[in-house]
Amino acid sequence: MRTSGGLLVPARRNYLVLRGGADGPVVAEVGLAERARRLSLRAGRYFVVVGGRSQLLEGEVDVRAGQVALVDEAALSRVEYAHLVRRGGGARTSAHALSLGYWLRSSVIQGASPCHGLVVGYALDLEQISLSARVSACRGTHANEVVTAHDDELRLDVRGLRAVDIGIVTVEIGVAAGLSVLHQTFETLGTAPSRTAFAPSVGVSLGATIEVFAGVFAFLEASGRTYFLVVATDSSEVLRARFAVDGTVGFGKRW
Repeated sequence: MRTSGGLLVPARRNYLVLRGGADGPVVAEVGLAERARRLSLRAGRYFVVVGGRSQLLEGEVDVRAGQVALVDEAALSRVEYAHLVRRGGGARTSAHALSLGYWLRSSVIQGASPCHGLVVGYALDLEQISLSARVSACRGTHANEVVTAHDDELRLDVRGLRAVDIGIVTVEIGVAAGLSVLHQTFETLGTAPSRTAFAPSVGVSLGATIEVFAGVFAFLEASGRTYFLVVATDSSEVLRARFAVDGTVGFGKRW
């Protein structure tokens, strides 16, 4: 009675085959460039892991005696590398991401308008925490019968985030510290000099990302932030705290 069977793995992929399940012993590895794609295995259940550039495919395959089973990648589960890193204990210890988003912030300087623009970010995902750096730029404009004002901000942020994977959605809670350049210019018939202020800030955020395909994700985030500004009064300059809320929506690529 035959007790062995075969497993045929498609080309253009790296395959790892484990006996019994995800925690079982490794029985075969098939490299990307290897021509031999048919494995002779004892009949039973196996767990296959397929390596890709931005994600893994994984799942169970049954090998029956006297038959050759073909790995159907469409039937396997997709696992983004950031999710794999947060599981821990795997070959990947980090993942990277670039993102681009639309940014809307409430006013910071008294009398200024809300500010909207773009944010560009880089993130490093580790098992326990995600670290990121962002550059944001926005402009707001408001006018009356006398003057038109433009309110600009350029901000550099560093952030620490704790992420929790819930299916294909990742929820992120984080803290941030930043430094902004706030600039106001005025268009008027009279004289109104521009104003520039440097403002450190701290804040908290809550966001969610959803994987779309092949490492591409969409994200939505809301945050509250306190800016610390030096404000001129009639007799002196004083340090004031100003609170603002903002929201960001965009997309990114993880690898």
